[in-house]
Amino acid sequence: MHYTSGVDAPPPLAAPSSRARADAASQVAAAEAFDALDAVRGLLADDAPFAFRHAGALHVSEVRMRALEALGQLYRAARLPAGELGEVAVRKAMPGEEAVRRAQEALEGLDEARRAEVAARASAFLDDRVRPASDEEREVLLAYRVLQELGRVAYRQEELDPATYLTPTQREVAFSQLARERPRPHLCVLAGGELLGYVWREPAGRWVLDFASVPAAADALHLTRSVLGRLDPGGVPRVVRDAAGRPRRDDDGALVLDGVVPLDAPDAREVLRSVAAFLEDPFAVALIE
Repeated sequence: MHYTSGVDAPPPLAAPSSRARADAASQVAAAEAFDALDAVRGLLADDAPFAFRHAGALHVSEVRMRALEALGQLYRAARLPAGELGEVAVRKAMPGEEAVRRAQEALEGLDEARRAEVAARASAFLDDRVRPASDEEREVLLAYRVLQELGRVAYRQEELDPATYLTPTQREVAFSQLARERPRPHLCVLAGGELLGYVWREPAGRWVLDFASVPAAADALHLTRSVLGRLDPGGVPRVVRDAAGRPRRDDDGALVLDGVVPLDAPDAREVLRSVAAFLEDPFAVALIE
């Protein structure tokens, strides 16, 4: 894919805001803009922190972590050898509260002159390479940068797995996000015995597609989205089932359909059963009631 002027303007991979650069890397991966590969590779050296919210609390990651995630997606899509990137620095995101606490403890152990020097360098770095969006973000990002200046942020040196295009740490983080029980009824989508994500309907009627950030889950998410928007924007194809409750197929192996199940059907299980039928090949699904 190549970007053109106007609507398809290239993502701001060189933006002064660290959050903008991180988001731009994700945009490149989503668009499969392979002509931007070199620019995204360059971000692997960008240790500027950015803030994001998870479970209502601020957390801190680095631009290079988002760049690594984007490169994994691009390499997989282009079928490039994962080992080409070699070892990369990787770490889990740090809760903002932890960053502030640890920075305060670290600074307390320094003499006044050294404390002022580190704080000034960290502040200048934020002004030049981070550009926090709010005072709240600035507090946690300044704390994180102080820890970086003092060598108090630990990293692992890892390589992308040739099969998953994830490092061990990335894989650990991705699947840990699925540990919490989801509202019932919901679909569990699996591959190779591993849980990839969930599908459910909130009481207000919004459909939630909650998948891990791994390649196989991305494929499952794409297929689920296509099913939810298939034939009719207000529903999913109704899959005919046999006396044993199994989806019926015609002589060519295609699912036998009969009308549409509205997305706002009184019983969400009606929708989930039809979605499940479309996902059963190549994934495994389980309806949890």
